[in-house]
Amino acid sequence: MRADISFHQMNDEPLVLCDGRVRVTTIELDHPSRAWAYRFEADDRVFVYASDSAYHHLDAKSMRPFIEFYRDADLLIFDAQFTLVESFEKRTWGHSSAIVGVELACQAGVKNLALFHHDPGADEAMLENLLRIGEEYRTALVCPSNCRLTLAREGMTIQL
Repeated sequence: MRADISFHQMNDEPLVLCDGRVRVTTIELDHPSRAWAYRFEADDRVFVYASDSAYHHLDAKSMRPFIEFYRDADLLIFDAQFTLVESFEKRTWGHSSAIVGVELACQAGVKNLALFHHDPGADEAMLENLLRIGEEYRTALVCPSNCRLTLAREGMTIQL
């Protein structure tokens, strides 16, 4: 078996793949080492993968680039390793919380938010609690996009 593998250095220009059917853009995230979110657009669907990021400045100006990058995503996979308090206590670790994910998703009109990058020490009860907190926050926000929350799990598939 033979595979053709090619690497593309990402920059500010979108990467266009599959004979122009797939458009990939990136935004740099806040992490001790460099990390990016990836936005894939194809067939009128948008998928965003945003791992390894802290969001320390929660003011409108600081959050605007992320809201615009996540805008109208059919699915946003979001790093929600910590509780909101832990995300500030461990601010140099480069991870976020379900609360911040919900806030961004609601402002961006995201349809489905999958919380992932779970703390390796978290048990099912802890993860379900993070999901419950996220859902309660979404309800309190009166999220205009009615964003659906889920915990990402190994082997999970989501049809866009």
